[in-house]
Amino acid sequence: MSEPTDEEVQATSLEELLQFAAKDLRNAFDRAAQVKHHGERGRLREIQVLDFLAERLPANYSVGTGHIADARGSVSGQMDGLVFHAASSPKLYTERNSTAYQPGLFFIESVAAVISVKSRLDKKELVDSFGNIASAKSLSKSYYKDTSVVAGNIDSPFNQFGPRQPPIGVVFAYSAVSPKTVVRYIRDLYRDFLAAGQSEYWTIMPEYVFVLDSCLIHTPTWHGSPADPDDEGEGQSFEVFPQLPVISCELECSTNPIMSAFYTGFVERMLEVPILRISYDHYTRSHRHGPTLMAFPAHNIGDVLEGRIEVKRVANTNDDGERETPNDPAPPPDTDGAASS
Repeated sequence: MSEPTDEEVQATSLEELLQFAAKDLRNAFDRAAQVKHHGERGRLREIQVLDFLAERLPANYSVGTGHIADARGSVSGQMDGLVFHAASSPKLYTERNSTAYQPGLFFIESVAAVISVKSRLDKKELVDSFGNIASAKSLSKSYYKDTSVVAGNIDSPFNQFGPRQPPIGVVFAYSAVSPKTVVRYIRDLYRDFLAAGQSEYWTIMPEYVFVLDSCLIHTPTWHGSPADPDDEGEGQSFEVFPQLPVISCELECSTNPIMSAFYTGFVERMLEVPILRISYDHYTRSHRHGPTLMAFPAHNIGDVLEGRIEVKRVANTNDDGERETPNDPAPPPDTDGAASS
């Protein structure tokens, strides 16, 4: 973690602090160019982005890198970075050591954001980033009504999926082709999805494409307008029109420092993602069986008895009343002729 500079200590606004952070990231990117090995150079630049977030996120969130799993047995591609709710996440990850973030395994219920980091963003890298982020956003969350939400705001107008809202997706690039060209690439990707009849394309795409010192692109993960207040005249609801997607691109200028726009928008959207309590049992087999030993201390049975046990977990149900179970392999047949008990 970097020590604050004298300028940062004397900063009087969040915007100033973020502008200094953008300058630090640019300088670190330039220093990393001295590393000859391509893979090490790229990983160093990923670490710089994760450090930037780790130093500026709410204390109950942490950053990491690795794969994300769901209770159905699906696993994402490897994420360059992710933000997770540390208080509700199992220690299946290793934290940052003196040189790097070590890859870990994370459960989708505790992940708030996923990040793809690119040194230079072109069409190939954009497609790669969108596909990897989609592999995380398409994972399934287990949901337990009334007892599930640990953090996040499920009543947000940004939230189209209730507690099952996927993590926020971000493509963070140090440089890129021209902003107009990047917007064209994103537009073409969305057109391809529409042409293929994939109407839910907008649910698995990243919300932001951020190019340092250049532009902030908002992708059409949702598009809506305020609707009439509710019957009591309180609150504001939104009507969502995914069939009318809009891609907008803010350009860097003195009156719109986009690091501020990126950071504030990202953190606000990230904090809207509901963090669910993890049912660890749902990450194990729904059907367990095998040999067991039993002893009865309160009865006059002197020996330890041998037998077999079979446990079947009752399937969880989703919001539509459909049963949900992990994709367990079929249990092997008994080979010793013993009956299950």
